[in-house]
Amino acid sequence: MVTNVCDGGGTVAVDPDRSSFVSPAGYEKHNDHRLLTPYSLPMEYEMNRRRLDAAKQWTRANPLNRWFGARTGARIGIASAGKGVLRSDAVIGGLRYHGGGVGGAGDPHREYAVTYPLEPEFTAEFADGLETLIVVEEKRSFLEFQIRDSLYNRAVRPQVIRQGGRRKGSRGSLPW
Repeated sequence: MVTNVCDGGGTVAVDPDRSSFVSPAGYEKHNDHRLLTPYSLPMEYEMNRRRLDAAKQWTRANPLNRWFGARTGARIGIASAGKGVLRSDAVIGGLRYHGGGVGGAGDPHREYAVTYPLEPEFTAEFADGLETLIVVEEKRSFLEFQIRDSLYNRAVRPQVIRQGGRRKGSRGSLPW
């Protein structure tokens, strides 16, 4: 591996008895390898609706996404995934420096382990009562768009701001 590709390493403990996953009841996978119409239309529904709904139910039943900090009373929350989790510390430090309300151990932070499809109840629970939700992610707005879509039809929802990437002058990015 070259430096541009691999700039870190780590150790993972693998134990088949450590994790057990729950499969939600009621879903049975359908397959049909005939790729021509009319057989392809039911498979489109299977792929774009049933399987995505089943993935959301599976994510809800198996709590891989994590919540840190307070569950009520905060005005600002931070959502991140992957490398963005590491950048969250910088965002919290910047908010502290600029006089924002985030930074203590009681402030909410959500870490998304499953980023697609986004589990909507996890996001809705997090957004309750927040005025601002900062999404920390690298490069393009993948998590941000899903969070916005998940909260779109709610009567009261926080302002969603994206912080990430290296795009100068991009809208929605914080200055640090």
